[in-house]
Amino acid sequence: MTKRATKPQGDATIAVVKASCRLRNAYDLKVVALPIEVGDVVEAGQLLVTLEYYKIATEITAPAAGWVARIHVKIDDEVQVGDKLVDLAPL
Repeated sequence: MTKRATKPQGDATIAVVKASCRLRNAYDLKVVALPIEVGDVVEAGQLLVTLEYYKIATEITAPAAGWVARIHVKIDDEVQVGDKLVDLAPL
């Protein structure tokens, strides 16, 4: 069961999660999994987004605990390294 933040604690963002890839010249990364929704409470290290580049998956995880304040992408979107994916806010 996914926990949801019941009441946002202001507009403070603790982390803006950006696209990354371990491959040096990766571009046009495809969003293939997005197991979160706005309002979900996440733990540090929890999977937020899975990106794919030529069948190589890169899992993007939460850098800190918080709640999902905004999701900037959807499944099948193409993003570049450095593009915003998710905003996390403090609990």
